[in-house]
Amino acid sequence: MPVYISIDSAFNLYINDYNNNRIIKYTRGSSVGVPLTNGNGSGLSQVSAPFGSVIDIYGNLYVSDAGNSRIMKYSNISLTSASPPITGQVVAGGSLGSNYSQLYAPWGLAVDASGNVYISDHRNSRVMKWTPGSTTGTLVAGIGNGTVGNGSRELSGPMGIFLDQNLTLYIADFYNDRIQKWPLGSTTGTTVAGDPMAILAAASAAKALPSASGSSG
Repeated sequence: MPVYISIDSAFNLYINDYNNNRIIKYTRGSSVGVPLTNGNGSGLSQVSAPFGSVIDIYGNLYVSDAGNSRIMKYSNISLTSASPPITGQVVAGGSLGSNYSQLYAPWGLAVDASGNVYISDHRNSRVMKWTPGSTTGTLVAGIGNGTVGNGSRELSGPMGIFLDQNLTLYIADFYNDRIQKWPLGSTTGTTVAGDPMAILAAASAAKALPSASGSSG
Protein backbone atom coordinates (compact mmCIF):
# COMPACT_ATOMS: atom_id res chain seq x y z
CA MET A 1 0.00 0.00 0.00
CA PRO A 2 1.77 3.17 -1.16
CA VAL A 3 1.19 5.96 1.35
CA TYR A 4 3.75 8.63 0.50
CA ILE A 5 6.13 9.63 -2.28
CA SER A 6 9.18 11.84 -2.68
CA ILE A 7 10.94 12.99 -5.86
CA ASP A 8 14.61 13.94 -6.04
CA SER A 9 16.29 16.56 -8.24
CA ALA A 10 16.86 13.96 -10.97
CA PHE A 11 13.12 13.16 -10.95
CA ASN A 12 13.57 9.71 -9.48
CA LEU A 13 10.54 8.57 -7.49
CA TYR A 14 10.66 7.07 -3.99
CA ILE A 15 7.59 5.27 -2.67
CA ASN A 16 6.86 4.32 0.93
CA ASP A 17 5.19 0.93 0.48
CA TYR A 18 3.57 0.78 3.92
CA ASN A 19 2.10 -2.72 4.15
CA ASN A 20 5.08 -4.31 2.40
CA ASN A 21 7.52 -2.58 4.76
CA ARG A 22 9.83 -1.23 2.11
CA ILE A 23 10.97 1.81 0.17
CA ILE A 24 10.90 1.46 -3.61
CA LYS A 25 12.83 3.60 -6.08
CA TYR A 26 11.62 4.19 -9.62
CA THR A 27 14.38 5.70 -11.72
CA ARG A 28 13.14 8.36 -14.11
CA GLY A 29 11.69 6.72 -17.22
CA SER A 30 11.61 3.24 -15.69
CA SER A 31 8.44 1.17 -15.38
CA VAL A 32 9.97 -1.19 -12.81
CA GLY A 33 10.84 -0.23 -9.27
CA VAL A 34 13.77 -1.41 -7.16
CA PRO A 35 13.31 -2.06 -3.42
CA LEU A 36 15.96 -0.10 -1.53
CA THR A 37 15.36 -1.73 1.85
CA ASN A 38 15.49 -5.32 3.01
CA GLY A 39 12.10 -6.32 4.39
CA ASN A 40 10.38 -5.78 7.72
CA GLY A 41 12.71 -5.27 10.67
CA SER A 42 14.71 -2.87 12.80
CA GLY A 43 18.09 -3.18 11.10
CA LEU A 44 19.66 -0.17 9.41
CA SER A 45 18.76 -1.60 5.99
CA GLN A 46 15.17 -2.33 7.06
CA VAL A 47 11.97 -0.42 7.81
CA SER A 48 8.64 -1.27 9.39
CA ALA A 49 5.47 0.52 8.26
CA PRO A 50 7.22 3.49 6.57
CA PHE A 51 4.93 6.50 6.35
CA GLY A 52 6.08 10.06 5.65
CA SER A 53 9.18 11.06 3.72
CA VAL A 54 11.00 14.15 2.51
CA ILE A 55 14.12 14.89 0.47
CA ASP A 56 16.17 17.88 1.62
CA ILE A 57 18.03 20.41 -0.53
CA TYR A 58 21.17 18.26 -0.36
CA GLY A 59 19.47 15.16 -1.74
CA ASN A 60 19.16 13.25 1.54
CA LEU A 61 16.04 11.13 1.95
CA TYR A 62 14.33 11.06 5.36
CA VAL A 63 11.69 8.42 6.13
CA SER A 64 9.29 8.07 9.06
CA ASP A 65 9.92 4.46 10.07
CA ALA A 66 6.70 4.40 12.09
CA GLY A 67 6.81 0.76 13.17
CA ASN A 68 10.27 1.27 14.64
CA SER A 69 9.45 4.66 16.21
CA ARG A 70 12.35 6.33 14.44
CA ILE A 71 13.38 8.56 11.55
CA MET A 72 15.83 7.18 9.00
CA LYS A 73 18.19 9.23 6.83
CA TYR A 74 19.61 7.97 3.54
CA SER A 75 22.40 10.29 2.39
CA ASN A 76 22.68 11.57 -1.21
CA ILE A 77 19.98 9.16 -2.28
CA SER A 78 19.97 10.10 -5.98
CA LEU A 79 23.77 9.71 -6.25
CA THR A 80 24.19 6.47 -4.34
CA SER A 81 25.90 3.72 -6.30
CA ALA A 82 25.43 1.07 -3.64
CA SER A 83 23.39 -1.97 -4.56
CA PRO A 84 20.21 -2.51 -2.55
CA PRO A 85 19.62 -2.90 0.27
CA ILE A 86 21.05 0.45 1.28
CA THR A 87 21.97 1.34 4.85
CA GLY A 88 20.40 4.29 6.61
CA GLN A 89 21.15 6.26 9.75
CA VAL A 90 18.80 6.79 12.70
CA VAL A 91 18.50 10.56 13.20
CA ALA A 92 15.57 10.66 15.64
CA GLY A 93 13.88 8.29 18.05
CA GLY A 94 14.55 4.59 18.07
CA SER A 95 12.28 3.49 20.90
CA LEU A 96 8.56 3.81 21.55
CA GLY A 97 7.41 6.23 24.23
CA SER A 98 6.62 9.82 25.16
CA ASN A 99 9.99 11.00 26.47
CA TYR A 100 11.73 13.61 24.34
CA SER A 101 14.22 10.95 23.23
CA GLN A 102 11.36 8.76 21.96
CA LEU A 103 8.63 8.76 19.32
CA TYR A 104 5.29 6.99 18.99
CA ALA A 105 4.06 6.49 15.41
CA PRO A 106 5.98 9.31 13.71
CA TRP A 107 4.24 10.29 10.46
CA GLY A 108 4.80 13.65 8.78
CA LEU A 109 8.28 15.09 8.19
CA ALA A 110 9.94 18.37 7.26
CA VAL A 111 13.61 19.35 7.12
CA ASP A 112 15.11 22.85 7.13
CA ALA A 113 18.31 24.07 5.45
CA SER A 114 20.34 23.37 8.60
CA GLY A 115 19.32 19.72 8.63
CA ASN A 116 16.92 20.02 11.56
CA VAL A 117 14.15 17.43 11.30
CA TYR A 118 10.55 18.26 12.27
CA ILE A 119 8.35 15.27 13.10
CA SER A 120 4.61 14.95 13.62
CA ASP A 121 4.64 12.48 16.51
CA HIS A 122 1.15 11.19 15.84
CA ARG A 123 0.32 9.12 18.91
CA ASN A 124 1.98 11.62 21.27
CA SER A 125 -0.04 14.49 19.70
CA ARG A 126 2.97 16.75 19.33
CA VAL A 127 5.53 18.00 16.81
CA MET A 128 9.19 17.50 17.69
CA LYS A 129 12.39 19.04 16.33
CA TRP A 130 15.65 17.09 16.23
CA THR A 131 18.94 18.82 15.45
CA PRO A 132 21.70 16.91 13.60
CA GLY A 133 23.58 14.57 15.92
CA SER A 134 21.16 14.99 18.82
CA THR A 135 19.84 12.07 20.84
CA THR A 136 16.91 14.10 22.21
CA GLY A 137 14.28 16.18 20.48
CA THR A 138 12.71 19.47 21.51
CA LEU A 139 9.01 20.24 21.55
CA VAL A 140 7.83 22.77 18.95
CA ALA A 141 4.05 22.23 18.90
CA GLY A 142 1.51 20.63 21.21
CA ILE A 143 1.62 20.08 24.95
CA GLY A 144 4.30 17.44 24.88
CA ASN A 145 3.20 14.92 27.49
CA GLY A 146 0.69 13.05 25.36
CA THR A 147 -2.10 15.51 26.17
CA VAL A 148 -4.79 15.60 23.49
CA GLY A 149 -7.09 18.57 22.99
CA ASN A 150 -8.55 21.15 20.63
CA GLY A 151 -7.24 24.32 22.25
CA SER A 152 -4.73 26.63 20.58
CA ARG A 153 -1.86 24.99 22.51
CA GLU A 154 -3.01 21.45 21.77
CA LEU A 155 -3.03 18.91 18.96
CA SER A 156 -4.79 15.60 18.43
CA GLY A 157 -3.05 13.05 16.24
CA PRO A 158 -1.05 15.36 13.93
CA MET A 159 -0.20 13.87 10.55
CA GLY A 160 1.18 15.85 7.60
CA ILE A 161 3.36 18.91 8.23
CA PHE A 162 4.86 21.61 6.01
CA LEU A 163 7.66 24.04 6.88
CA ASP A 164 7.81 27.33 4.98
CA GLN A 165 10.83 29.57 4.35
CA ASN A 166 10.09 31.55 7.52
CA LEU A 167 10.27 28.34 9.59
CA THR A 168 6.54 28.44 10.22
CA LEU A 169 4.93 25.01 10.53
CA TYR A 170 1.58 24.09 9.05
CA ILE A 171 0.19 21.03 10.81
CA ALA A 172 -2.62 18.71 9.73
CA ASP A 173 -4.32 18.29 13.13
CA PHE A 174 -6.08 15.09 12.11
CA TYR A 175 -8.63 14.38 14.83
CA ASN A 176 -9.45 18.07 15.26
CA ASP A 177 -10.28 18.43 11.54
CA ARG A 178 -8.17 21.54 11.18
CA ILE A 179 -4.88 22.94 9.91
CA GLN A 180 -2.79 24.78 12.49
CA LYS A 181 -0.26 27.48 11.63
CA TRP A 182 2.53 27.39 14.20
CA PRO A 183 5.40 29.92 14.05
CA LEU A 184 8.67 28.48 15.32
CA GLY A 185 9.14 29.45 18.96
CA SER A 186 5.43 29.98 19.58
CA THR A 187 3.53 28.03 22.22
CA THR A 188 0.21 28.34 20.39
CA GLY A 189 -1.12 27.72 16.92
CA THR A 190 -3.72 29.48 14.80
CA THR A 191 -6.38 27.65 12.81
CA VAL A 192 -6.04 28.52 9.11
CA ALA A 193 -8.35 25.84 7.71
CA GLY A 194 -11.22 23.86 9.18
CA ASP A 195 -14.00 25.02 11.49
CA PRO A 196 -12.97 24.97 15.16
CA MET A 197 -16.38 26.26 16.30
CA ALA A 198 -18.10 23.32 14.63
CA ILE A 199 -15.67 21.01 16.39
CA LEU A 200 -16.47 22.57 19.76
CA ALA A 201 -20.20 22.33 19.08
CA ALA A 202 -19.88 18.66 18.18
CA ALA A 203 -17.87 18.00 21.34
CA SER A 204 -20.49 19.75 23.48
CA ALA A 205 -23.27 17.77 21.82
CA ALA A 206 -21.40 14.52 22.46
CA LYS A 207 -21.05 15.38 26.16
CA ALA A 208 -24.80 16.01 26.36
CA LEU A 209 -25.68 12.54 25.07
CA PRO A 210 -26.91 10.05 27.70
CA SER A 211 -24.45 7.35 28.70
CA ALA A 212 -25.11 3.68 28.01
CA SER A 213 -26.25 3.23 31.61
CA GLY A 214 -28.32 6.41 31.72
CA SER A 215 -32.03 6.85 31.19
CA SER A 216 -33.35 7.67 27.75
CA GLY A 217 -36.74 8.69 29.00
